[in-house]
Amino acid sequence: MIPAIIRDDYAGLELYCIAYRLLGDPHDLVRKRYGWMLKCLSKTDRAGVEAYLAAHCREMPRVALRYALEKFDTDTKKKLMAL
Repeated sequence: MIPAIIRDDYAGLELYCIAYRLLGDPHDLVRKRYGWMLKCLSKTDRAGVEAYLAAHCREMPRVALRYALEKFDTDTKKKLMAL
């Protein structure tokens, strides 16, 4: 999915549904990967990723949240980490 997001060729993929399904996965590498997916997606759909993170930041594993926030500005990072 990440190469498709980078090429902006992800039409038809339900990326937020995929991220939601992976939300409770216990495997650390899966958590890192879907956080990275959200980070890449934030380059093209910043508002959508921010809304997703605001809605799910309390239940997201910290590692996924930190990966997803890498491309956001400092104020947004602080705001979302404080929720």
